Amino acid sequence: MSARPAQPQPSLGRRSLLHRLGDAPWPVLVGELTLCFSLFGVASVNLFLMLRENLRFIAEHGVDALIEGGALQLLLLVATAYVAMAFYTLAKFFEYRLMDRMAGRPPPASRGSAASSARTTTTRRSPPRVRRPSSARLRPAVASRGRSAPR
Repeated sequence: MSARPAQPQPSLGRRSLLHRLGDAPWPVLVGELTLCFSLFGVASVNLFLMLRENLRFIAEHGVDALIEGGALQLLLLVATAYVAMAFYTLAKFFEYRLMDRMAGRPPPASRGSAASSARTTTTRRSPPRVRRPSSARLRPAVASRGRSAPR
């Protein structure tokens, strides 16, 4: 009896949570997209109005406004903007995954999988170059109807 070489097993545990959520069935992707876009909307409602008013309050009252909580509110508004941006990015990720699924394209291979390592080791050939005619061949012939050719 000969021993078989060990076959590498694909490790599903190494994939990130984001990739596992992105590989969900399409109804789940629609739900994830809706949830992330809704959370983006909730996080960004009146964000700019509140930020403008907070900055006006700080500019009007100076250090007293910062002591009374203006600085903390400003930090919270900036943090809310980052949270809104994260939800928007997640919504776009799920949108791209859903569009790939609807177009019939396979999802991109995650890092560490055999397909990913095989893709990085193969070389792609560039398409052959098309030879264009020289500009001399493109000039129309000048008929000599009594006119001289331009020099």
